[in-house]
Amino acid sequence: MRRAHRPAKKCIQLLPAALLPLKKEWQAISRDLPVGTCLIILPDHNPRIEEQMMMVVRAFESQGRKVEILREADLNAER
Repeated sequence: MRRAHRPAKKCIQLLPAALLPLKKEWQAISRDLPVGTCLIILPDHNPRIEEQMMMVVRAFESQGRKVEILREADLNAER
């Protein structure tokens, strides 16, 4: 049986689960980014998660990936 070809994802999105209700906002931003860019949205009030996500940012950047970083407040401003 042949597998159907799946197109590559345009953008990797990494964000706290608490931001899922703002899906329209971050998906709109994600659609405007170049193919292969990683969209990272940092939480406003959780330094521990922010620190962990910044480790991921550094790992992506060390692999040569383009990373776009936003803060949760930036999404709330889009509303």
